[in-house]
Amino acid sequence: MVSLPVGVFDDLDDLDTLYLSGNGLVSLPEDVFDDLTNLESLSLGVDGLVSLPVGVFDGLTGLEGLFIVSDGLVYLPEDVFDPLVNLLGLGIVSSNLVSLPPDVSDGKPNLDPDRLYLYNNSLISFESFVDGLIPPVDNTGPNVSLVAPVEGNFNGNVIFSASSSDDLSGVERLEFGYRLGSGSVSWFAGRKVGESVWNGSLDTKRLRDGSYNLSVRAFDFAGNNVSLLDVVDIIVDNSEPPPKKDTGTDDSGGGSGGNDAGEDDEPEVRRVPVSGVVSQSRLLSRVSAGSTVSLSFLRSGLAVSSVSFGVSEELRNVLVSVSSQSNRPSGVSRFDGDVYRYVSVNMSSIGGSSVSNLTVGFKVDGSFVSDNDAVGDEIVLVRYDGHRWVEVDTRMVSYVTGVYSYRAVSDGFGFYVVALKSDPVKEEDVSESSQVTVKSVVEKSSDADSVGDSDEDPEVVSDEEPDFAGGAFFYVMIAVILVLIVLGIAAFFVYRRSGWGSHEVVEDPDDKGAGF
Repeated sequence: MVSLPVGVFDDLDDLDTLYLSGNGLVSLPEDVFDDLTNLESLSLGVDGLVSLPVGVFDGLTGLEGLFIVSDGLVYLPEDVFDPLVNLLGLGIVSSNLVSLPPDVSDGKPNLDPDRLYLYNNSLISFESFVDGLIPPVDNTGPNVSLVAPVEGNFNGNVIFSASSSDDLSGVERLEFGYRLGSGSVSWFAGRKVGESVWNGSLDTKRLRDGSYNLSVRAFDFAGNNVSLLDVVDIIVDNSEPPPKKDTGTDDSGGGSGGNDAGEDDEPEVRRVPVSGVVSQSRLLSRVSAGSTVSLSFLRSGLAVSSVSFGVSEELRNVLVSVSSQSNRPSGVSRFDGDVYRYVSVNMSSIGGSSVSNLTVGFKVDGSFVSDNDAVGDEIVLVRYDGHRWVEVDTRMVSYVTGVYSYRAVSDGFGFYVVALKSDPVKEEDVSESSQVTVKSVVEKSSDADSVGDSDEDPEVVSDEEPDFAGGAFFYVMIAVILVLIVLGIAAFFVYRRSGWGSHEVVEDPDDKGAGF
């Protein structure tokens, strides 16, 4: 379609917002907008448009916002903006426009200087604007996030929703993407339904069954764009769902009505396959020098949740990628400790000197902490520097619904491991170990004494000397006492038999010693 049909907007006098973007228009009828008397916002994304018809905006006296995006635009009629007496904001993006109509701001008391957007133009003069204002430069992409759908199985329409905003030039358009496996991404345009909300829908009946990666990207009026690739996975299953089984009882008395084979009564649910490596990427079309980049990563199963860093020079077409996996990746040495995840944080098309203050946010499931008898602040991020693992300054940020959140400041990109800190030997543990060693020595010594006829002393391996003020001394004293008692008893019996010390008179009538 190269032009709009005459009268295409007739009888739409209640329409307040109109977007004409992503089409092949090369011309507009002069009176195409005349019946849109209540139109408040108009966006024209018509790359093939060279100029605007004279009087094309004559019927739009209530228009408050006008955005024109056309790489082919080279000329604007002299009085084309005069009817727009209620205009609040004006944006024109065209690489070939070299001049503006004179006195653009005349007769527009509500025109806001902060809402004049002139980007990627070849303009040589801004004198026609308010007080000779030079509009700000926008060289950063918009913010964008995919809100829906979430992971799951789909049969029929999939509803997409995204949030996107831009502080300077505003969001021109937003697109949703999908791809099967490792194939290429197919993009389709979203529809703006709110201040910063865009929706779209996809009929899965047109797609093959399988696992799809979903993405989103946004473009601002200054020509910047930001993409979030492979944000979420969904399963497309166009087969008819199995009929629901009857789990009630049979009134006729023919059994319980359940599944006699012992199978689950609920229909089988196909789960999203979990890959060994979970990854996500963010594409930045342009990052200005001296700015700070803050990126969020929301994909399920991804340990890294955010990455931020400062840049010292302008960067273009930069891809930031993060990944996590349970197994050690190739090219790094084994980490000696309890590992939660191996992760990587990488960036393409930059030099190391361009980036500073790299901060990595990550999350850990509370079950990993509890299963290892640890506490939240014992988790640490460790970086592989090419030769060894080096611990990174890590701080626990929060604990919400069974998930610990952390933030770590690192020296650079590369491979990391999320793990437990090394457990230091505690003083009380050392004390216990010493006591056990002493006890072992005493028991071995006692056993050797009980043998009696052994010619060899028992071998005792210990770095500690026995504490004779303790248990060993006690046993020695008992032995001495027992010996003294035995000697005393023996002396007593000897004394009685020999009559030593006796004063008793024994009578012997025969004087022959018979009494003895």
